[in-house]
Amino acid sequence: MAILETQELTYTYSIGSPFEKTAVDHVDLKIEEGEMVGVMGHTGSGKSTLAKLVNGLYLPSAGQVLVCGLDTADD
Repeated sequence: MAILETQELTYTYSIGSPFEKTAVDHVDLKIEEGEMVGVMGHTGSGKSTLAKLVNGLYLPSAGQVLVCGLDTADD
């Protein structure tokens, strides 16, 4: 079982406003126990948004974040 997994993870800022912007778009990620992973990209590519989704600070607009098989959006 993966320690961290995302399935079709999407996050959109300011939904319904003229400033609507999708920062993370349908990301599938699987990190197994013992793996080390780095996330790189240009400014504005969604790295910080991805980190906030994984840490449960943001809830996904679509898709799932699973930590040890548990969905972070569940109560």
